[in-house]
This record gives sequence, C-alpha cells and structure tokens, in this order.
Amino acid sequence: MCASSVIALEKYMRSSTMQMLNRLALSLLSSIFVGKMLFLLLIDWLPPLMPWGDILLDSVLILILAIFTIYFFVLRAMADMSIAAAAFESMEAMAIIDCHQVIIRVNQAFFRVTGFNPDEVVGQRITQPEFSRQDDQFYQVMWESIQTTGAWQGELPSLRKSGETYPAWLTITSVKGDGKVVNYYLATLVDISQRAALEDEIKYLAFNDRLTRLPNRRRLLDQLHQSMLAGARSGKYGALLCISLDHMQTLIETLGQEKSDLLLQQVASRLLTCVNESNTVARVGC
Repeated sequence: MCASSVIALEKYMRSSTMQMLNRLALSLLSSIFVGKMLFLLLIDWLPPLMPWGDILLDSVLILILAIFTIYFFVLRAMADMSIAAAAFESMEAMAIIDCHQVIIRVNQAFFRVTGFNPDEVVGQRITQPEFSRQDDQFYQVMWESIQTTGAWQGELPSLRKSGETYPAWLTITSVKGDGKVVNYYLATLVDISQRAALEDEIKYLAFNDRLTRLPNRRRLLDQLHQSMLAGARSGKYGALLCISLDHMQTLIETLGQEKSDLLLQQVASRLLTCVNESNTVARVGC
C-alpha cells in the first residue's frame, strides 16, 4: 500500500463516523416528516380516536420509521467497519500507535514481516531497540517531522524477531479528529529487502561482467585512467596484458553455449589466482 493509499484510508476511517451520525440525524428528521405526512393522509379514513389517539398514532408511525432508519444505518456502519478492517488487514505490515508512541494494535502482516506476535509488541514503544538499531537522535528527528508536517517516510534498517536485519520502508502519518488534535498514528512497514538486493545487483552489474563477475570494460577504463594519473605523479609505470581466447565460436557450435560460458568462468577463476589484490583482471567483452 503506497503512502497515498494509507492517507486515503486514514481519512476514510476518520470521517466515516461523523458522516454516519450526520446521515442518521438527517434520516431521523426525514422520518419524522414522512411519518407526519402519512399520518395526515391516513387520519381522514381512520375511525375516530380518543382525544390523545392522534398523538399516539403519530408517535407510533414516527417510532416505526425511526427503527427502520436506525437499523439501516447500523447495517451501513457495520459494512463500513468491515471495509476498514479489511483494509487494515492488508498484505503490508500496519500498526496503530497512540499519542505516547505506544503500539496499540498491529495486523497479521506485521507478524509475517517482523516475526513478532501481537502480544509481544502491543504496549511497547515503536522506538524499542528490538525493532530497529537506530539511535534516539534519529527517532527524535523523525517524530519532530511527524509533529510538524503530520507524516514521515523513509528507509529504516529494521530487526526481525530472529535478530535478522532487513531494510524496511516505514511510513507514519497522524490521524486527527475534528478539533485538529492527533488521535493516533498509523504506521506501515514494507519489507524492501528484495528491492534493495535488486538495486545492489543493478549497481554491481554496471561495473562488473554478469557471467564471470569480473570488472567490465567500463570499470577497467576507469581504473586505467586512475592508474595513469597516479603513474604521472609518481613517475612509475604499469603493465597491461590482453588475452584473447580463440575458436570460441567453434566451441559454441560443437559443445553449446553452456560449455562456452563454463570455459570463460574457469579462465577467469584461474587468472585471478595468478595476480595479487593490487592487480585487476577484467573482461572487456567482444
């Protein structure tokens, strides 16, 4: 669930109660009006009643319509609460935090992501060291931002119950009442470990060969440039050795691409054993 979806959910949860009460009040007024009109229409053919019979009949009609109206809006309120509960029990970890930064409720996705049972986190502060390794200064700046802007989001190195560290994207937004007073905070926690691993892989492949994991042409040219600058300052020289593997196309046609890739990996592995850490072995490609 993105930040905009969380904010929309908060607004819905905050306004649904007042909307329901307003609709209920309007419906009751409408019921009174409709009941009175029905009474005026029926009074002509109803038999004569006692002096207080008119008032009694009027009240009965209004009561019946009011009961049906209240019943309808109770069903509507139950449906609204069901929608809000379904949204809360989404695929993303969510927690409701009170004004003292204490967790008062979490969903099942929170358990799946963090490994903590609801009983283990409810009543605990969101800044507990069991949840993250951030220091107090970080949380102080975060909550100052929430109090100033009403929301905060960012990447947070978090901890699972097993002690495993994982990157998470944390979003905290304040939910205010009619008096613009913060009632509680809604936090969503998204495990971005797969996305972070993919980003690291993309950065790695920008400078390294996918097959052999050796530096690629781009990284080699950058290191050559740095070595030439260092050599110009120190007056020292370096050596560059280019190795070409012949008949690779013949190997591919006879044994297949898999064997060709295996040969390149073996050559790269053996060349690495022939140099020290200060030297570079790279694959520049075709």
